[in-house]
Amino acid sequence: MRTNNDESGSTLGDRIAQAVRTFPEPIDGIFTSSDDYLISVAQASEALGLYTPGVKAFTVSTDKFLTRMFSGQDTGSTFAVKSMSDLENQIGTTGDMGGKLQYPVVCKPSIGRGSEGVFRADDAAELRDAVARILAIRDCPNGVVVEDYVAGPEVDANLVLRDGRLLFAEVVDDFPCSADTSPSSQGGTFNETQTHTPSGLPKHEQTSVIEAMKQAVLLQGFSSGVFHCEARVRNSSMDYVVHPDVPFPVLEAITISAKDKKNELSVFLHEINARAPGMGSSTASLFSSGIDYWALQVLCAVRDWSRFEALSIPFKHSPTNFVSLANVAVDVTSAQMRALNIPGFVSAAGSDKGPQPITRIAIDGDAYPTGEIRRSHPDIMQHVPYHITIARPSDWYAGRKGSWRWFTTGVVRSSLSREHALTMVDSFTKSFEELLREGPKGSTEPVRLQGRSPQARTVKT
Repeated sequence: MRTNNDESGSTLGDRIAQAVRTFPEPIDGIFTSSDDYLISVAQASEALGLYTPGVKAFTVSTDKFLTRMFSGQDTGSTFAVKSMSDLENQIGTTGDMGGKLQYPVVCKPSIGRGSEGVFRADDAAELRDAVARILAIRDCPNGVVVEDYVAGPEVDANLVLRDGRLLFAEVVDDFPCSADTSPSSQGGTFNETQTHTPSGLPKHEQTSVIEAMKQAVLLQGFSSGVFHCEARVRNSSMDYVVHPDVPFPVLEAITISAKDKKNELSVFLHEINARAPGMGSSTASLFSSGIDYWALQVLCAVRDWSRFEALSIPFKHSPTNFVSLANVAVDVTSAQMRALNIPGFVSAAGSDKGPQPITRIAIDGDAYPTGEIRRSHPDIMQHVPYHITIARPSDWYAGRKGSWRWFTTGVVRSSLSREHALTMVDSFTKSFEELLREGPKGSTEPVRLQGRSPQARTVKT
């Protein structure tokens, strides 16, 4: 869907407003679950007199550079560039802004979803390469953002606000990605590996995250709604540790030197998504706390505030389940896509130049290999109430051009413990990858795997 002007000069917001005006039944509110359309829907809502936080607030929240500027935090050495010449002017001949820029850094499109086009750069040469790559494969009218890479546990924070009051909040652990653990920037991406709720961080650290995210949301101009925020906890008392006999990184307390104790805990904001979390994350929270973020977003759009507040109350003994997201990233060749007989693959593959970065292919839930896991491993799938798979061009995620990356998310639920849920994540991931490695019956084309969930760096304790 185009968000820019059409042949008549009207914007998507104009077209949405016109569609609502001409609809034969009354419409009490409109909303979107896609970051791409938040501004357009806000424009339409303003034109129609429907509820919206306003175009200005969404303009800030959907721009990663403006988000940093309106975060209420030290912006560090963050800057944005629109061309390679802009980059050279920023970093100077030394490549480090005269010593002000500390590597590694993170480069990302100012406007974009998730981890699309997000790269780590360990030196000036890699920074130039990353910025050039982003500019080449994505339209970046607002530029490319370069900011500090921050170590520490990554978290999601989901907030529900009404007139600035915090009705509900939760912190979700976001496990290390390959860009965190790889010794080289070329060896990893920022794609999510797995998440878990409830968080294993100390309560006071979770409180710091929630308060920092609430203040950032308010600074952007929002006061009511559902917000999915992403951040890092800098100088946390916890970190992920690898144990050889445990199939997943363990979040545990670390020994802090006297020198490091002087560094105060702080929260580094990555981004604010002024909408409900994605379906996988929302489903995980629904099983854990009983909060339905998508229902709340609908109620917010129609200004049904009494029900909005009532449904922001979690289970009495929340959380009631230990819930993880299993995120599997697998690179599949074009030949294998054809062998798997994926509906829509031929039309989505594009011209000889390959598919465009915006291309997405939804993989049916009963298709191989998930359908086979359900048949052959019911002991695993009884813990997976929801799963979804999307295929996208791999080169947009630092993968091989011409291949397709399958992003599979499975919601894994356990009533027993965090450890049991994470063990089931490992079983689901292994089964998924093993079946893809074998290929469906009758297929001879092997699948090149991007790799399993990365190992976290080992912390000496």
